[in-house]
This record gives sequence, structure tokens and C-alpha cells, in this order.
Amino acid sequence: MNEIKFYPSNKAEALAYLYVEKQDIKDKTPEELVELYNETYDRVVRQMNAIPNIRPKSGF
Repeated sequence: MNEIKFYPSNKAEALAYLYVEKQDIKDKTPEELVELYNETYDRVVRQMNAIPNIRPKSGF
């Protein structure tokens, strides 16, 4: 069986992938796995949007 390599295209995808990767998914159906990823991705995006985008000032 070929392993599919996943390359997240943004921070939210990467975080959702990492979260799902750490879950016990052995009893999940493919549909449940998709639902878990999508729900996690949506939660990550909502949280990222709730945090103000504060950038540090340049210099020390």
C-alpha cells in the first residue's frame, strides 16, 4: 500500500493534521475521519481568527 504524503498549505491545516494524527482513529470510518479533520480545522481557524494578529516590534 502506498503511503500518501500530506503537505499542509497553511498553519491551520498543519495544526489540524497534527491534532488528528495524535488521536486514536483505529475504530473510525473514513467518513468519521473526514468529519474529525474538518471539525478540527474549523475550530483551529476560529481560534486563529479570535486572536489579534500582534507582530513584535522590530529591534530589541
